[in-house]
Amino acid sequence: MRNRLIWASAATILYPIVWILLSLLLKGEPPNWIALAGSATGGFLSGLLIAPSQNRRSKDL
Repeated sequence: MRNRLIWASAATILYPIVWILLSLLLKGEPPNWIALAGSATGGFLSGLLIAPSQNRRSKDL
C-alpha cells in the first residue's frame, strides 16, 4: 500500500504541472484553479489504481 501512496503523491504533483505546461506549449490561457484541482484529484486516483505491483515473483531459470 505504501508504494501506491508514493505513486499517488507523485501523480498528484505531476498532473497539474503537465496540464500547465501543455497549455503554455499550445499557447492557450493557463488553466484555472478548478481545472488544476480536478487534474490533481485525477492524478491521485490514477496513481492509486495504476501503481505497479510489488507482488511480482521472480523465478530463477
